[in-house]
Amino acid sequence: MPKRNKQLNKQLRRQPKSEQPKSEQPKSEPAKPKHKIWKRIAVCDTYDDATVLKTKILCEAPNVADLEVKIKRFGDDGSQFQVKVWLAPLKKQKRGRGE
Repeated sequence: MPKRNKQLNKQLRRQPKSEQPKSEQPKSEPAKPKHKIWKRIAVCDTYDDATVLKTKILCEAPNVADLEVKIKRFGDDGSQFQVKVWLAPLKKQKRGRGE
């Protein structure tokens, strides 16, 4: 075990336990998800129906760069297809000086 500084040990002993430094500081901002959260739009019986819906969503989207649409197989033996959408979170703009 490594030796600790004697002065540091004395300071830690003098402080009440509630005032001792904590390794984690409370964060004011909510935690960001580590993965994408997809939203189910529709369930289709055939892949062709799901493809038509996917192209319709992408054509109507105002900003295609911030939108992702996928078709996922699910159900009994993969008999159905679900269309899922993920919208990229908005990036905060940094304000420069004088604005």
